[in-house]
Order: sequence, then C-alpha cells, then structure tokens
Amino acid sequence: FDKTGTLTFGTPHVAAVKSVIKDIDDDELYALCAAAEQYSEHPLGKAVTSCYSKTKKLYAAENFRIFPGRGVTATVNKKSVAAGNARMMEELGIPDTSNTAGAEKYAANGCTVIYIGIDGEAAGYLALADTVRPESPATVRQLIALGVQSVLLTGDNENAAHSVAKSLGIDCVYAECLPEDK
Repeated sequence: FDKTGTLTFGTPHVAAVKSVIKDIDDDELYALCAAAEQYSEHPLGKAVTSCYSKTKKLYAAENFRIFPGRGVTATVNKKSVAAGNARMMEELGIPDTSNTAGAEKYAANGCTVIYIGIDGEAAGYLALADTVRPESPATVRQLIALGVQSVLLTGDNENAAHSVAKSLGIDCVYAECLPEDK
C-alpha cells in the first residue's frame, strides 16, 4: 500500500510550525513555506498551501523548482526558500536540520516534518499529521487473515511510516521512498 491517500486520508494538516531564527517568527515561516509550496503537486505541499490559505493570502513565489520525493525551492519576498526533507536540505548544503528544536518529537509521534531553509540557513520546520482511514485497519486485518503480507510504501520518514504501520498491524515498511521507488 502507498500510505498517503490509500491507508490514510491523504489530506494532512499542519500540526505545528517552529521557527529557529530570530528574524522570522512562526507565522512568517509558515507564510514563506506555504508560498514556496503553492505550485507543488505533492500531497504534503498541497496540504501546507491549503491549510495556510484557509485563513491568509499566499505570498507570490518565483523560480519554483521541485526535487521529486524531497521537496521544493522558490524565491518568496526576495528570500530563497527551501522546503523539504532532511535529505534535500543536505543536498542543498543547508546545515543538519534533523534535530531542529523539537522536530524529532513530532516525527517520533508519526508526523511528517518539512524542514525549511531560508537563504541557505536552517530556519525551522512544519509538522504535518495525517489520519488513518477508518476502514484501513479492518482491510489490513482481513488481508493478513487470508495470508497476504501487507507492505507499506511511503515517502514519509521512518518514524511516521512505522507509526502508521504499527497502528494497522503491518510489519513490512519501506519509508523515504522516491516516487519511482514505489
């Protein structure tokens, strides 16, 4: 099973926003990330933009670029914004973000974390939570009873993947998959 949209509703919501730089507060970090994500076709990017635009107007974004399975970059308010997973941040030369001010707590609780870099510096993160579809546990149990081994595939991080898999009784998990790996 591909996790997002199959076993879960695929409409994650922003559960937390945390800026780690003094010149940009949490609200501004959220605004910059949402603007950068507005052209994304990925469910997480769409979720960030959708959640933000329910209450506020999106900033304009230019120079949008997608890194499949990793994240996006764009220029927003003359700032270079990168939003994606830790692997993308590393590829872009943005300092290690894996322990950014509590992000690991959200990841350990099953959230997917989008790290944000601004002008080449780690700026913070957004944590997104998805909800398991009510029919998913029974479906997986029925397949297991028939002797079918269920496998969960996701681009999400290991903790988020294992959290959902555990709640459904799935033992085989492949996390941090690129789209072509699924």
